[in-house]
Amino acid sequence: MSVIFISPKQRQKVFFLIIVAMFLLFVSAVFLGVFLSKPSKGTSMVAFDNPKVEVSMNIFDSDQLKNMQPVNPMQKEFSYTIVTKDGKQRTGFMSAQSAEDVKKYLEAQ
Repeated sequence: MSVIFISPKQRQKVFFLIIVAMFLLFVSAVFLGVFLSKPSKGTSMVAFDNPKVEVSMNIFDSDQLKNMQPVNPMQKEFSYTIVTKDGKQRTGFMSAQSAEDVKKYLEAQ
């Protein structure tokens, strides 16, 4: 009876080569099956149904549209630091349309 000694590194090499060969066979089979196949000649019918769409402009004459109020624009929040007449420093936040509105309001106070 003969004993064959194969090193573990050699086994790993052979196993790795077998796995790589199987992967390459799989990829080549997919390539041949997908990229080289031609579409089948079937009956190709173009189906286009013209949709019936009606646009009603009666909404522009409705009372709901005529009585709508404009939406107020969003206000920004500004932080301020002022020195009062007493010499005290005061900080806070204020919501307004612009920085000029905040300045006008604070100067008026």
